[in-house]
Amino acid sequence: EAVPAALLKSNMRDYEDAGLLLNSPYFSVLREERHIDLIISLDYSDGDPFMTVRETAGVCKKLNIPFPEVNIPSEDLEKPKDFYVFKGQNAPTVIHIPLFNVVNCGGKLRLSS
Repeated sequence: EAVPAALLKSNMRDYEDAGLLLNSPYFSVLREERHIDLIISLDYSDGDPFMTVRETAGVCKKLNIPFPEVNIPSEDLEKPKDFYVFKGQNAPTVIHIPLFNVVNCGGKLRLSS
């Protein structure tokens, strides 16, 4: 009963990448009815490891969607740490984990601008 009839008609499923807008699926989980308290954000890009989380914060601000403020220390832009926690009032907590960081890569960290 809980499964829609359309899903029972075939064994084949089609999936869509929820990260098409920002290369991360933030907006698919930020719908109000989901009551999200925590988002674990994984960034695997070799470019700006904060781009998606910063852009999401900006779009959420414009659309009045609860999202924490994202402040990255300037020294971390070139040498990101292994994780960041962004908290806000009446907003989900975001744990942001850049793959290319000083812990994983040590002194061999190279980021492209």
